[in-house]
Amino acid sequence: MADTKEKPATQPAPVKKVEPKKVEIAMFGEVSNPSISLGSKSWYTVPVSIAAHVAVIGAVVIVPLMAVDALPTPSSMMAF
Repeated sequence: MADTKEKPATQPAPVKKVEPKKVEIAMFGEVSNPSISLGSKSWYTVPVSIAAHVAVIGAVVIVPLMAVDALPTPSSMMAF
């Protein structure tokens, strides 16, 4: 028969209480209360940006079409 000896039960090592470091506190504080805030810009920033993008994209599309005469000229019947 095999010799079966019971091993003594090992207890887990005691858990040390670790104090948080200042860096960890600062990082958590930056997550919970960020120093950079959103929404501090003026209300007209987004509309002006959209208008500028539309103007630039329109110029990029229409100017080359006008340069090669690819756009049709409006007929006199359509003018009021």
